[in-house]
Amino acid sequence: MFLTVLSGTIGLLSLFVYMAETEKMIALRSEIPESLHIKLKSYCALDQTNIKQKIAELVKGYVDEKEKK
Repeated sequence: MFLTVLSGTIGLLSLFVYMAETEKMIALRSEIPESLHIKLKSYCALDQTNIKQKIAELVKGYVDEKEKK
């Protein structure tokens, strides 16, 4: 399990390094229920990531999936 987490973390870090080197970053703002935020923050901690990185990962996955169609 540790290797999976480490592998996922390294892959995610590579994604952000690539994005940071190649594209201008913008800020997003949204409102979600407090209970959802607490759960998201807890799951991110378990995955050894943060909300900012997780949202970027989820958005990228969504866009990549849409571009396959």
